[in-house]
Amino acid sequence: MNIRKIFAAAVVALMLTAVSCGGKKDNYVSPFDSGSESSPSLFDEMSSAETTGSEVATEAPVVVEAAEDGPRLYMKDAVASPGEEVEITMAVENSMKKWDMCGIHVTYPDFLECKMMDEEEGFIEYETKEASSHRTGAVGMIWREGLPEALTSKNLGCIFFTETFSGTDFGGEGDIVTFTFKVPEDAQPGTYPLGFYYRDSDMFIDTSQDLAMQKYVFENWREGTLTIE
Repeated sequence: MNIRKIFAAAVVALMLTAVSCGGKKDNYVSPFDSGSESSPSLFDEMSSAETTGSEVATEAPVVVEAAEDGPRLYMKDAVASPGEEVEITMAVENSMKKWDMCGIHVTYPDFLECKMMDEEEGFIEYETKEASSHRTGAVGMIWREGLPEALTSKNLGCIFFTETFSGTDFGGEGDIVTFTFKVPEDAQPGTYPLGFYYRDSDMFIDTSQDLAMQKYVFENWREGTLTIE
C-alpha cells in the first residue's frame, strides 16, 4: 500500500471521529462560498512530494487540475408534506467502476429530523443502494456541534456518509445511499435546497488515487430540492 492510500485510509478514519462530525476545525471550506479561507486542500496535500524517514519535502506542492470529465454526484429531488417521513437520496452518474472510497458531507434544511440509529453516538440510519452494492463497509453520522457559519446562516443541517470497497469491487452508478428524515408538523410549504458541503478531508477516490478525477467530482456536484407541499 503506497503512502497516498495510507493517507486516504487515515482520512476516512479521521472523518469517523468527532473531528468531522461534531468537533471543531478551523479550515472549513465550501465550494459555494468563494470568500471562504482554507488551509491547503486535500488535493494539494495528497499530491505533494512524498517523503520517507526524516526527510522533509522542500518543493512546493503540486497543484492538481480537475479532470475534463468524471463521476457526477447529485442529490435527488424529493417531495413531502408536514408530518411525513421523507427519503433523501445521494446518487452518482458516469461512475461505473471509477471509485472505491468516498467521504461526503450532505446538507439539508435544518428543520428536518434525521432518523437515528444511535442518538447518543450520533450514528444515523441509512440504506445503501445499487451503486453501493459491493461495499465492504459504510458509516453515517450527524454533525451537530461546531457547524460553520456557512451552514448555520443558511439554516442547513449536515450529515456525513463514508463507505469503502476492496479487492476487485468498485463503486457503481445510480443511487448511492438514502437517508430518512421526519418533516415537522409545522414545516412551512416551500422549496428547500439539498446539497453538499466540502471539507478538505472529504474524498471520492479510486484505486489509483486519481486526484484530478476527485477534484472534478467536487467541482461539479449538483444540488437537489426538497418541496414541502
